Amino acid sequence: HGAARNHLDEAERYFANATSCPTHLSWLAYLRGEVLLDHDANTALAAFTRAIELADAAGSHYVGGVARVSAITLQSRTAPARAALPLYADVINRWLDAASWSHLLTTMRNLVPTLIEVGVDAAAARALGAVTRPDQTPTYGQELERLSAAESVLRTRLGVADFEHQRAVGSTVDLAASGRAAVTI
Repeated sequence: HGAARNHLDEAERYFANATSCPTHLSWLAYLRGEVLLDHDANTALAAFTRAIELADAAGSHYVGGVARVSAITLQSRTAPARAALPLYADVINRWLDAASWSHLLTTMRNLVPTLIEVGVDAAAARALGAVTRPDQTPTYGQELERLSAAESVLRTRLGVADFEHQRAVGSTVDLAASGRAAVTI
């Protein structure tokens, strides 16, 4: 965290007096949010919100979408999860419209714990099946830890047989179809 904070401080000093386009400023705000994510949730959320505002004003769909995913993920961990569902639906639809499969995959992986928190366990198990298919890019780090924890919770809540069935059903669905199903929850 210290190295990331130093890099952020250096980047902000470097660009402090520069004339930057809204997209560039949006990336800087996004970087601030990511650096502070686990240490100052309120400031991180404010940074993500600023990144989204700047990106939307500039028509920068990519950085706006990435910042939305980070903001939603943070909100779903720090506020009532149900409030995050419409936000997930919005960003999932954006990734579907843009055919941005890698970003949809990340978003759907972050959605699984939220679905568990709101008690739609079968849907969470199906989404887990879709995002952990062998043809998907492997996950790692905290995302892998959250998905492993989600699997454990789902096995307990649904029972092993129902969990395996729901996950198997989800693994037969491609990511786009899984995303379309998720926005209807």
